[in-house]
Amino acid sequence: MSALASSSTATGIRVAPYAREVMEAIAAGKQPNVRLYACRPDPWTLARRHREAFGPGTAIVFPVDASPELIRWPPVRNLVGDITGLPGGTLHALARALVRDGLFLGYLLDRDHPERNLRVVRKRSVP
Repeated sequence: MSALASSSTATGIRVAPYAREVMEAIAAGKQPNVRLYACRPDPWTLARRHREAFGPGTAIVFPVDASPELIRWPPVRNLVGDITGLPGGTLHALARALVRDGLFLGYLLDRDHPERNLRVVRKRSVP
């Protein structure tokens, strides 16, 4: 199965493009330095360039036609994401989905409108 393959489950949840490479690195005991490309209108070109420069397991894509809640994100501890052009409601749903799947700290950055930059932090639960 290719890194681009995105499989769906019976619940409609699919794995993010390139996420399998990231999950393989994590399973091998690595903590990869991952970039999320959620920018609009074309996250693919930047993600491909990043992978060419830094190798497999370093980028994931939030597809244009997807809902963040219906994607299974790799359980990375931290990441930096490009969210340029992503609508605000989708941005916040993406942040919630990343935390749901294991993110501890993320920076979601908008190149054109830095006031939209979002720091995502997983809160500890109190016993």
